[in-house]
Amino acid sequence: MRKSVRLEIVFFAVLLVFLNSGIEIIYAIDDNVERIAANQTLLANNSSFLSNDNISTFVSPFIDVNENDWFFDSVLHAAANNLMHGASATTFAPNGTMSRAMAVTVLYRMEGEPYVAFEPIFYDVPADGWYSNSVLWANQTGIATYVDIGLFAPDRDTSREQLMLMLYNYAQYRAYDTSTPDSVSFDIFTDSAELSDWADQAMRWAVHNEFIYGSNDRLMPGALVTRAEFSAILQRILNRFEQQPTEQVLIRQQDRQDRYHIPWQFITYLEPDFRSAKQEIYAPQRVQPIQSRDDGWAQISTVYGDRWVYLLENKRYVERPAFLFEEPGRAWGQIIEQQVVSVLEQYGHWIQIETWLGPRWIYTNPYIVGKQVALTFDDGPSVHTLRLLDALAERNVSATFFVLGQQVTAHPDWAARIVAEGHEIASHGYWHQVLTHVSEDMARDDLYRTRNSIQQATGATTALFRPAYGEHNSTVRGVAAEFGYPIIMWSVDTRDWESRNVDAIMNHFINQNGVRLRDGDIILLHDIHGTSVDAAIQAVDLMTAKGVSFVTVSELLMERHENLVPGMVYSGQVNPVLYAFTGWLGSASSPLHATSAPTLTQLLKSAGFVVLRADGNL
Repeated sequence: MRKSVRLEIVFFAVLLVFLNSGIEIIYAIDDNVERIAANQTLLANNSSFLSNDNISTFVSPFIDVNENDWFFDSVLHAAANNLMHGASATTFAPNGTMSRAMAVTVLYRMEGEPYVAFEPIFYDVPADGWYSNSVLWANQTGIATYVDIGLFAPDRDTSREQLMLMLYNYAQYRAYDTSTPDSVSFDIFTDSAELSDWADQAMRWAVHNEFIYGSNDRLMPGALVTRAEFSAILQRILNRFEQQPTEQVLIRQQDRQDRYHIPWQFITYLEPDFRSAKQEIYAPQRVQPIQSRDDGWAQISTVYGDRWVYLLENKRYVERPAFLFEEPGRAWGQIIEQQVVSVLEQYGHWIQIETWLGPRWIYTNPYIVGKQVALTFDDGPSVHTLRLLDALAERNVSATFFVLGQQVTAHPDWAARIVAEGHEIASHGYWHQVLTHVSEDMARDDLYRTRNSIQQATGATTALFRPAYGEHNSTVRGVAAEFGYPIIMWSVDTRDWESRNVDAIMNHFINQNGVRLRDGDIILLHDIHGTSVDAAIQAVDLMTAKGVSFVTVSELLMERHENLVPGMVYSGQVNPVLYAFTGWLGSASSPLHATSAPTLTQLLKSAGFVVLRADGNL
């Protein structure tokens, strides 16, 4: 059987010819064809790579890589094996940094670029990105996962300790020897205290095997990795493990085969029971069961101790009541309670399950554990905001502040403190004017002035908008979309501006029947009133004690929606915003009679949806 693959690197091409007698590699330089050792491969799963001797005839196409450079051999090794490409047609950029996307792409090429089905797991990884397959593969294998909930940060530069952890995970995935003697110490490095705990084992492994070196008695774990350094580390690892005895490799590969790959984000439990205390959340990765049960439960070892996970691929536990959809995101219907379901198909966080109605879709995200809500404060910053910030900092609670541009201009230091302390700052307009009562140009100018005032005071770029009094129409939504703003409403109106009474405000959080808040609620408060701040502090203490966690609006919504759409309206909870055009519902073209529209409107409002008239107003 004969198969050829053509790979180009500037002035030369490499041709793989698969023959029954073995694999030959042919490459051409300036029309001169030379034959390199048979039975070698450029890259393939479980394959070997071109050796240093075979690289010696390889001519560098890079004008910034010279024979006298310490990294000359390493760069040629990476280029000849098609693991790293040039930064341009004639340059390698050896001093350029390595992003997370670049690093996992190199490892992905080392594995022969296996097929990966796209899943919208990360909000910052598109379906058609040059690194998308690499990122998804790295995540599935546990080599590199998220840096924050739903985020991979593909463009973030990689530090030395971060890279060592990736390579350590890759070595484990490939069943290489990752054992490290207890005698390995960092005492010779004066900056060893700067090493992160999570990178300790990986860095010990790297130092022991001399994959990475220090400089002037410093390990520099946080220093960014250059492309030249990466190529050198890569070559050392390949040289080390390509010479590993076959028997050792086979033993470790068997250990790898004993592992079980969980292709979805999963939750661990203290006991094999969905209703027992939930513990940590993990990204898709391989696990090695300590013991397995016939009912699908397995016990695994984690850094937090032994935990139980549920491993049946066609079964999933729905952690919370969920709407049934005929299609993902469309035509919602009845609600199912917490239960184990049979999975027919999966697309991202959407899974199709068997129901008594036939196949239906539900939206599930295991990152959402417990009850999460978002505190939002309008009309500030004010003098009361400072006291609120002090209280939130003491309790390690995040909130979202919809600020007025005029207040930011008057008190830029207060606005800067909001951002500096990790809270989310968003636009509430400049003058608190009703934008539905002004022209489109005036509305646009209002948002423009507010955005600039926030940016000048804080350096932050606003991503959310809440119109004054919550008033919006198609014009306001269109202007918001121009700025890239989704419109944020609320699901809990405390009416704090009206009562100015702590007890009355608190009644929206808790009463004699317990917590009134629902998972996904967005709570409206105003930090221009002292009573509102008093109530907010009291509510945080009570809600935290009852297991409620507080997050920013963006964190809340991004966990529940694949993307936030500019100009779209979001009101909290798991329900998407629904535009019910009652004019159309009552028209002759509507499948519903006119008398159905008011009834449907009441139903939608009671379910937590925002309902708009045909003219786009509430």
